[in-house]
This record gives sequence, C-alpha cells and structure tokens, in this order.
Amino acid sequence: MSRQSHPPADVTPDYAKLDATAIALRVAERAASPVELIEAALASIELLDPSLCACTVILRDEALAAAHALERRLAAGGGAGPLAGVPVAVKDVIWVRGTPATMGTRVLADFVPEVDAACVRRMREAGAIVVAKTANPPFCTGGYSTRQLAGRTRNPWDTRRSPGGSSAGSGAAVAAGMTPLALGTDMGGSIRIPAAFCGVVGLKPTHGLVARGPCFEEGRTLNVVGPMARTVRDVALCLDVIAGADPADILSVPRAPVRHRDALAERGVAELRVAWSADLGHVELDAAVRDTFMKRIGALEREGWRLEHAHPDVGPMDPVHFVISQGERGSFAAGREGLIEPTHRAMLDAAAALPAREYHEAQVERARYARIWEKFFEHHDLLLTPSLPFAAFSLDPRDPPLLNGRPIDVDREAWWELLLVASLTGGPAISVPMGRGEDALPLGMQVLGPRFAERRCLAVAAELEAIMPWERLVALGGRR
Repeated sequence: MSRQSHPPADVTPDYAKLDATAIALRVAERAASPVELIEAALASIELLDPSLCACTVILRDEALAAAHALERRLAAGGGAGPLAGVPVAVKDVIWVRGTPATMGTRVLADFVPEVDAACVRRMREAGAIVVAKTANPPFCTGGYSTRQLAGRTRNPWDTRRSPGGSSAGSGAAVAAGMTPLALGTDMGGSIRIPAAFCGVVGLKPTHGLVARGPCFEEGRTLNVVGPMARTVRDVALCLDVIAGADPADILSVPRAPVRHRDALAERGVAELRVAWSADLGHVELDAAVRDTFMKRIGALEREGWRLEHAHPDVGPMDPVHFVISQGERGSFAAGREGLIEPTHRAMLDAAAALPAREYHEAQVERARYARIWEKFFEHHDLLLTPSLPFAAFSLDPRDPPLLNGRPIDVDREAWWELLLVASLTGGPAISVPMGRGEDALPLGMQVLGPRFAERRCLAVAAELEAIMPWERLVALGGRR
C-alpha cells in the first residue's frame, strides 16, 4: 500500500461515523452489541494501522473478552455505564495492567505494569473497553513522532506528514476512526499538538484534576492526562469519567464532582468576556494560520460574541519550561544507557547534570508567570489563540516546515510556544479544529482558561464546533 495516498474507506463506515457518546447511548438502549462494536474497532485497526503505525499493542483477546462480559451483564439486566461498549485507545506511557508501557524506548521495552492508572481504571468501570495502546516518541520528548521501537507514526490526512506528538498514536487513531476516544498526556502541548495536526479535539485539563498515578513520574509538576476525541461532547463525557483525585497521585486535587457535559447545553456563551490573540505578541505564525484564525474571530464577532484583542505583556517562556521539564526527567535509564539513541542520551545526561538551583529558579519564574495570567483572567473569562503556527509538517527531516519562507528546525525551535501558557499556569486548554490551511491540512484553535475552568472552556469549544463546520475523516480518505 502506498504511503503517498489513502486506502479506500471501506471498513465499518457506520461504526466510524459514531462518536463515543452515540455508541454508549446505543449500547445502553440495547440497540448495539458491544461485541460487534469491538469487532468493528479491531477490524478498523487491522486495516488502517499498517499505514499509520499508530498502535504499539492491539489488545484483541482482552477487548473481545471484556465486550462479551459486558454483553452478558447487560442481557442479565445490569446497568450501562456512561462509556458502555466504547472502544478506547490509551497512550503507551499510561499504565494499563498486563500491557507494555515502554515510553517509546528500548530501555523500558520489557516493562509491564501490574496495575491500571487511575484514569484507565475509571474508564473500565464506566464500561469503556481498551482495544489498543498508542505510540509516543522515546521518553515522550518532542512535538513529533519519531519512534525507537517501531516505524514512524503517520498523519491520517496525509501519510507523508507527522501527526505531531507526543500523543501521536492517540491523535492518529482518533482521526482515522480506529477508536472514537483516546487518552493522551500533555506536558507542553503533547495532546494539543496532535489534536491540531490531526483535526480532532484534545483537552489538557487543569493540573491535578485527573489523577495520573500509578505512572512514570516524568514531568511531575507539568504532565497531565487528558482525552482526545472527534467531538467536544466526547471530550466532556470522558473528562466526567476520569476526573478526580486518587491516592496514587498526591498532586491530584480533591474536588466536588462536576458534570462537564452539562456545560455544553448552557446558554449565554456569547456573554462571556472572551479575549483573543493571534500570537501573544511574540509568536511568529504562518500567514495561512493567521488568516484562518482572523476569519474565525470575525465570524464570532458577527455571531455577537464579546471579543477583545488582549494578552499579557510577557515574552517567550520556553527556556523556563525546558529547565523544569529537564529537571523532572526520570532516572530509570541508569545502567542501560547503551540502549538509548545518542540524541536522547545527551538529553538525559543534561537532565542529570542540571543544578538544583537552576530548577528552583525556573519554578519561581513559573510562579511569577502564573500570577500574571491569574490577573489577566480576572478581567477575561477565556482566551482564544491558534493552537500552532503551522499545519502538520513532513515526516522527512530533509523537508522541514517553512514559516513564512523560513525553514524551521523542529528539534531546536520552540514552535509550540502558544501551548505553554496552560502548561506553566496549570490551567485548562482545549484545541478544536478551525478549518484547513495550505495543502488542505487541519488547523486548530486553542481555548485557554484559568484553573478549573473546564466547563467554561468546553462550553465555548462546543460553540466553536457548531460555528466552524468541520470535515472529519471517516477512516482514511473518507470525510463527512
């Protein structure tokens, strides 16, 4: 099969058109069989994954066993959970009991956790069925999709392109219609980058809202688990299931349960004080991205939204984010350095040598930055920005992305700067599709809010979804 073009969209088209909310409703009403749904998901993965390399493990036997068990329970009169029968994919780095969690590196190729992460356990309890683990680059480093253990993950919109990273496989799997829902992690944009590049919805929740543990402790003060889906309502549904503190994660925050789904039906979104900024005053954007974003802002103004061009007067924060992320790298590679590629070994060596004082000073600067944004959100309910400065770039390192004619070094330049606001302040951010740019590739719009403003972000994202019509992929090559 050529990687230059898409294979025909001939796998279970009805399944591929359903989102998680619709699947769970059909299962609850006994209008769909969990077994048939899981078989359809597995068939879709079997056909599409050879082109995409989105999955690291396919849990065929386990998923079918869970589907049969759910079907028997429902037939006996048992209740259906909010995700009953929904096929889900889980990023490699997130622990799923009895399934490898390699962090994309040979160092951990033989690591198999004995327990589920809290988020996975809660999804299972809600009736979801894990059908696959999905790819991330080694050590979840970088906003693209190199892989040490297997081939490169590819973008369903154009298999010559990157799906972004580090939740690369989750973004590709959802966009292609393998699963309607997936979990990713986000330390500096790793959910929102593939969401934007793949034309799906990705939410980075408030830090601590979703318990991460049991888990690798990389990015302890930065990393979060969040949902990726083809619709905003699915993201809200998943967040309702996975949110909540857990003893395995002492940084998780106990809060009263909130139904994020309810926010999608609320009115008065246009009355919110919504700020917008194309570039935060310092981020260079591709002309097509800026033009698309400004057209969307104009459309919102015509809808009667209260919009104001505003952003805090702060400069680039990638140096601060870099120091913190380096300071929070794990040390599990000790004694196995020979299994690490030279570029990643240099990264880990630099992390090990980072002075404690430098890490502390970066956290102090982060706190100052967060206070600036806290003040900003006292006067604005939300902020809209583009998600990224350009569309998905080539997988070929000899063909770097061009930013207004200038080639970008994706390994050394902080092209994800727009995403670092939420990563450093700890607040929520959601990327939603805002259209297609050059080469008909997806572009994303980011909705940012203060900490624990998920309901507000989701309500606005749902309005954006309605105002900005979007062609979704149904398997590879099929759109609706």
